[in-house]
Amino acid sequence: MIDFARHALAFGFAAQMVLGVASRVVPNFTGKPLWSPKVRDAAFILLNVSLLFRALELPIAFGYWLGAWSYIAWSGPLAVATMVLFTVNIVMTVRTQPSLVLQPGIPAQALEPIAVQK
Repeated sequence: MIDFARHALAFGFAAQMVLGVASRVVPNFTGKPLWSPKVRDAAFILLNVSLLFRALELPIAFGYWLGAWSYIAWSGPLAVATMVLFTVNIVMTVRTQPSLVLQPGIPAQALEPIAVQK
C-alpha cells in the first residue's frame, strides 16, 4: 500500500502538475501556441491510465485479487509513453515558428509574422 501511495504522490500528483503547468507556461514564454492540445490531452489520459494500473496494488494488498500482479507492469510503459508525448509536444512547441504577436489597437489581419532572431 505504501508503494502505491508513493507512486500516486510522485507520479500522479507531481507529474500532473508539471504537465499542466508546463503546457500553459511554455507557450506563454515562447509566444507560440501549444503544438498539439490533443497530444497534451492524450498524455494526461495515459498518465491517469498508468495510475489506474498501478492502483491494482491495493486489491493485492488487501488480499482480494492476487492475480493482478501481471497487470501492474503495464503502468511502466504507459508512464513512459506519457513522458514521450509530453516531451515531443513541448519540444515541437518551442521549435515551431512564432505566431503573430498581437498588439493592442492593431487588428490581427494587419500584422506580419515575426522573423526568428538568432
